[in-house]
Amino acid sequence: MTMGGTILENMSSRKLLIFCGVMVAVQVISFIIGGAVAPAPTSAFTHLATNCIDRSDGTVWFEPRGTNKCEKLEDWSDAEQQGLHEDDFVFSIMTPHPPYKHSRWFQYILGVLDITIVYHPDIPYVDESTLTLNVSMAYKNEGDQEWTEFARGVTHRVLYCQLNHEMLPANIGREYDCELLPFVELGSCYYDYYLINIRLPTSDTDGVELNRDIGRVTEINIVEIIQNGGFSLVWFVIKTVFFPCVLVFVIWYWRRISAEKRTPHLLELLTMILGCIMLVLDFPIDWISLYVNVPFMLLLTDLRQGLFYVTLLTYWTIFVGEHQMEEVSRNRTMRTYWRQIVPVAVGCLALFAFDMCERGVQLNNPFYSIWGSRTGANFALCFIIVAAICAALYFVYLAYMIFKVFRNISSKRGLITYNMSISKKAYYEGMIYRFRFLLGYTAVCAALTITLFIISRINEGGRYYWGEEHLVQVDSAFFTGVYGVWNTYVILILFLYAPSHKRLPITTRDDGAASRLADTVSAAVDEDDSIEVENFRATIEPLTSETQHPSVVFHLASKTSIE
Repeated sequence: MTMGGTILENMSSRKLLIFCGVMVAVQVISFIIGGAVAPAPTSAFTHLATNCIDRSDGTVWFEPRGTNKCEKLEDWSDAEQQGLHEDDFVFSIMTPHPPYKHSRWFQYILGVLDITIVYHPDIPYVDESTLTLNVSMAYKNEGDQEWTEFARGVTHRVLYCQLNHEMLPANIGREYDCELLPFVELGSCYYDYYLINIRLPTSDTDGVELNRDIGRVTEINIVEIIQNGGFSLVWFVIKTVFFPCVLVFVIWYWRRISAEKRTPHLLELLTMILGCIMLVLDFPIDWISLYVNVPFMLLLTDLRQGLFYVTLLTYWTIFVGEHQMEEVSRNRTMRTYWRQIVPVAVGCLALFAFDMCERGVQLNNPFYSIWGSRTGANFALCFIIVAAICAALYFVYLAYMIFKVFRNISSKRGLITYNMSISKKAYYEGMIYRFRFLLGYTAVCAALTITLFIISRINEGGRYYWGEEHLVQVDSAFFTGVYGVWNTYVILILFLYAPSHKRLPITTRDDGAASRLADTVSAAVDEDDSIEVENFRATIEPLTSETQHPSVVFHLASKTSIE
């Protein structure tokens, strides 16, 4: 009987160095492209709303500029002289700034509300008062004459403002310092121009008073955040390049597994699943958004990203667990690792529920936001912080498990290679060194993944609590670099852990590896350890084709160490 092992164990050092060198070069290029070619991931633009006088029945679109621009209110004192009230004004914003127009490369639009409230004793502001907005949004493309309604609705936000001056007559007109408020989020940027009309109604259809304690609102600014078109282009190209590369390795890996006359093992199946999920993430469906309006693209991207996270974290858990040395033999299945997998699955399901509550609802109502109320904002922020802490704890757990594998292999290394021939000793030590390198690369990949996850989650909620200037600034190189690391890692796993066609004799002949290894151990221990030696000899005897694991490293790791 022969035992093939994996390519990691049997490939010549020269070929292995060439392959790993290519993978390192791909990673370096991924970082360089993000740093030298791609612009910053996002840009922010501030739009000051124009105060328009509404003398219509509320069905007219008010444009801040152009041939159909509205009647503008120059000063609030003019409104008092003309006998105008709060219901007679519309705050109008048109994006983008002239002479530009939106591009479908922008992918999404995120709008943040910046309210300016001034102190006036006759129009007091009450802390944590509810701001009611009657919002209508329209779009048109270059050459269109009329605006087409995009969305309309009434939304509520809670104001958190503070006056940094004493409430004295001398300070009338002083501005409050107000927190930014979430306003709108579009999952696509399909049209050239967008028009937003905002009204602050004083009562609803039932006569209930609205916006009573919000103070005097003099200005409304919308901070528009978009994904830069240049970054989108680089991102699409990277996905388009990686997808066929990973696809080739996935097909090749499965053919290798299928050629084996046995049932695939747990780690082999998980490796195949990881490759398929990487394909799902790499699939360049984003190109469709340049030709078709796909408002759910942002949600779809989050779902694909979350699916990859849960698969990758589960794979690392089982990959490291399969190479522990705590049991002589185990019938390893997914049930064996349920305690480690369940927390990962629960965490990812919670993130899925969070995304559905936020972006899922926004498909029908782009003005909805879970950050709109203090309760929802606190819940969302706590959720993000807990997710970040859990991700950090997972990395600590994974690092500890990797450390245990390193330690156990080191403790067994001397026992296995003791009194071996130089060639045999070089083979096993080289195999162990290669496996250590793969474990170290896994730790680096995990560190980058967890860092990106934590930064992304903190920035998602931080803009509403601390403002854009206090967010963790992430360069494009980090995004493209980590994405390159994911793809090269999956390719490495698919290639190096594929069954090798080279066959190592492990029969009971005089020159068989099993017999030599057992004899070596016999010579390395005392006579009192005869029972342990026999147990060790039994564990390295040739296995049947139904139970044989393809990796020699796995067999070394699964042995019970001899005291």
